[in-house]
Amino acid sequence: MIKDEIYSATDVQWLIADSCSAVCIYTYRWEGYYEGNFKSGSGRATNVFVKNTAGCWKLIHEHLSSH
Repeated sequence: MIKDEIYSATDVQWLIADSCSAVCIYTYRWEGYYEGNFKSGSGRATNVFVKNTAGCWKLIHEHLSSH
């Protein structure tokens, strides 16, 4: 677990977006403390969302790769 984590997403591109599903890719950056030491990193991400029967969007898949 990262303590005092700061996470950001930039360069978001929506590849697919319709009334029941959506897919995006983006660049992520994070920083915080792990075991008392400051750490940071970045990479690329892919997220897949679907709308459930209650009409709420849910993240069903996330892939993260580091730079």
